[in-house]
Amino acid sequence: MAGSVRPVNDEREGLLEYLAQQRYVLRLTAYGLTDEQARATPSVSELSVGGLIKHLCRVESHWMDIVLQRQAPFDPNADWGENFRFAPDQTLQGVLEDY
Repeated sequence: MAGSVRPVNDEREGLLEYLAQQRYVLRLTAYGLTDEQARATPSVSELSVGGLIKHLCRVESHWMDIVLQRQAPFDPNADWGENFRFAPDQTLQGVLEDY
């Protein structure tokens, strides 16, 4: 069933399995796209595949900063819109490597 993970021993293992599955599906969505295609915004929305990957990378990083009580290297509120923009100087490969 989509969105399910294999049987697990505990909640932590289940959450990690689910996160791995979601990351895999996101990478699958970007598979074979050129940088231009990953940057494309074919609907009214400003979102692109590359922008979503960039955003999720920053969100996960920010949550880890909170959990580990580290100072975030950026202000997520000040750069909110930038979190979703796949800039012309960015590459899909680079964003996926960061993720």
